[in-house]
Amino acid sequence: DDRPSKEDVSKTFESVAQVIREENPDIILLQEIAHGHAATDHEDQLARLRSLLPAEYACHTSAFYVKAAYMPHPRVRGSTGIKLAILSKYKISAALRHQLPLTPYDPITKLFSPKRAILETRLPIEGGGEFVLLNTHLDALAQGTDTLARQVGEVNSTLNDLILSGMP
Repeated sequence: DDRPSKEDVSKTFESVAQVIREENPDIILLQEIAHGHAATDHEDQLARLRSLLPAEYACHTSAFYVKAAYMPHPRVRGSTGIKLAILSKYKISAALRHQLPLTPYDPITKLFSPKRAILETRLPIEGGGEFVLLNTHLDALAQGTDTLARQVGEVNSTLNDLILSGMP
């Protein structure tokens, strides 16, 4: 088993939380956050990280891009869940998951493959309007296909729609 020890995982969480506390960002965008993943002892990593951060990061949203009751991969062999997440010191008024183009795998492989997405999150602006955040984790493992180019095209389209509508 090449998984890190629980002690190493705890040290990593503490280190990440320490960097966030020191840098004190207003907004944090995260990728590859496990939730219910057999390889991470079914832990909700977003909840664990949040428990180590100041209360001012109470506002958060997340979206799965991998979720299965059973993943046959040798390093998982159990349930799996991986998310995009956004933590904010500011109120979140809305969040929306946009599905990105999928890699053209065979039907069985497609069932267990990531369903990459954009997590669109809106924060109200004092005096009216909204500020929009986009968080994604594109598919870098789709060699030999046009999947990455199609995903980038979808991100560009989403950005252009926001720009045309006057959204910051």
